Amino acid sequence: MDKAKLDKEWEIVRKAHRLIEEVLSELGPFVSLAEASRKTGVPLQTLSEAAKAGRLPALKILGRSWVRVSAVRAYADRAQDEAPHIKIQRRLLEAGLLEEIKPKLVLRDFQPLPFTGKSASELLIEERR
Repeated sequence: MDKAKLDKEWEIVRKAHRLIEEVLSELGPFVSLAEASRKTGVPLQTLSEAAKAGRLPALKILGRSWVRVSAVRAYADRAQDEAPHIKIQRRLLEAGLLEEIKPKLVLRDFQPLPFTGKSASELLIEERR
């Protein structure tokens, strides 16, 4: 590619960058889904699925979704069965006492692996005799 063509490509990229910055500055701050999850306490998986399904307004740029925190809060407010620990953390976040909401770790559908032989506790008891 000669210098003139390369300069033209750079000008196109600069123009696109300016337009994107202008639009985003007018419409408010957009954050990644991960950042929105940390700021609101809504699990990242929930936000991702909601954005893909069109239930959460999201801007998709180069394969990544960007949302406004206010949109995530509005989406979360619609959820009627919000966990109590999230409600408390949300109030603390709004009061400036927390920096981010951490979702409660929930292990679902736990199935222990099948094993044969003696259990670990039986082996320990035998070894200590």
